Amino acid sequence: MNTRFSDGQIFVIFAAISLSTYLMSLALNSNYLNIFTLVFLMILTGFWIKQIQLLWIFVYLIFGFLLASFVSVLIEYSPVYLSEVGQFSYFSGSAARNISLMTFFLSTTIYVFYKFSGLDSTLFRPVQYIDKLAAKLLLVVAVLVLLYIYAVVFLFGSPLTMRIDRFNYMLHIARPEFRYIYSIVYVMGFVVAYAGATEGIKSKYAKLWFIFALIALILVGEKFSQIFLLAISFFTPYIILGKVKVNISRFLTLSVIFLSLSIIMILYSYYNIYGDSYLEIFYTRLGLQAQMMFMIDTLVQAGINGFDSVFKSFTGIGANPDETGIYYLMYLIAPDSIVDAYYERGVRFTMPFPANFNYFFGYYFSPLLLFPFATFAGVAAVIVVKSIQKHNFLLSFIAYKFLYNIYANIVMGEMYWFFKWNFIIYMIIFLLYFSISLSQKSKILMT
Repeated sequence: MNTRFSDGQIFVIFAAISLSTYLMSLALNSNYLNIFTLVFLMILTGFWIKQIQLLWIFVYLIFGFLLASFVSVLIEYSPVYLSEVGQFSYFSGSAARNISLMTFFLSTTIYVFYKFSGLDSTLFRPVQYIDKLAAKLLLVVAVLVLLYIYAVVFLFGSPLTMRIDRFNYMLHIARPEFRYIYSIVYVMGFVVAYAGATEGIKSKYAKLWFIFALIALILVGEKFSQIFLLAISFFTPYIILGKVKVNISRFLTLSVIFLSLSIIMILYSYYNIYGDSYLEIFYTRLGLQAQMMFMIDTLVQAGINGFDSVFKSFTGIGANPDETGIYYLMYLIAPDSIVDAYYERGVRFTMPFPANFNYFFGYYFSPLLLFPFATFAGVAAVIVVKSIQKHNFLLSFIAYKFLYNIYANIVMGEMYWFFKWNFIIYMIIFLLYFSISLSQKSKILMT
């Protein structure tokens, strides 16, 4: 393998070029620049695909950024009505700015992953009796999660037959705890797949659980995101441990098939709910994938948006739930009546990242602030991969949940999570674990 790829230096070049296109986008609004930044992100994706066996852990970010970038360019080139904010999109050049920052963040994250991938593997050794107990308990939880979802569908019916979306189903029909249990299916997929890949259970039983989990998600109205996340989580242990070798041509073919089936499911669901206007609804909903990035860009200033705004609304310190995170951003761009209704239902707009960084820190400081969060994501990815490779179930489970939280909270603008007790607890767990590992290693060396 080329040395440049082994140490990740190529991604430093990608980061540098993306910063250059970002600075260009501040001085020049051009559809050509919008398209160029999208193509450049696709080129980075090509390098990622060439090393997909090693860099599989970034598939969630890659796909999310590609989708958001494509839609960002589309809604500026061909205006679409953004129903949640009540106005049409228009050409502004925001796509180039946002895509450039996404490419910078992704390139930096992968580079950090390469730099820290040389961490001493002995740090990730499992504590056998605790590991086995945790694996057994979480496998039982994985089975109970599916049984619960099927019981809910049996007792209350499916949103597919009721012709309602899953959000109304969760809010008005299913029990209050259903939303949380539904939200952890993806991480249970990781648990079951890990057990199958490490022979904790037979692989055929893991695959059977996966099939029933897919059916359960479809029955409760899921059309894409949770199904995609479950698939990623399930295949992660198999790919990292080399139990599944990723064939590039087969991966691309399956990706196209998966996307096609997802679009068919979405169109069918919209037709079932909205009738003959389903295509118009689909195009409108597609435009919403880039709505927040587009709208927030119109509010960005050159400099930092005030200390009070950063301290309270970005970090969430001393803020109410509607004064920080994505809901704060939603109130900035949409009518209060719409956001109030969404807030009550627990529904959010799609990703504001990276425009939220521009809003809080201005055009010129936001890349600097992106760097530490990219570093967190890169290091967390290393911990996941190393702990899986060392067959450390408990640490890999905690690290995978931690990594997903980093991804999801950054992408969804919930930056206050990094300043709350949840994040601190994760940090304490990792520090304690590695401290114990280091002390055990010292004892072994002394003997």
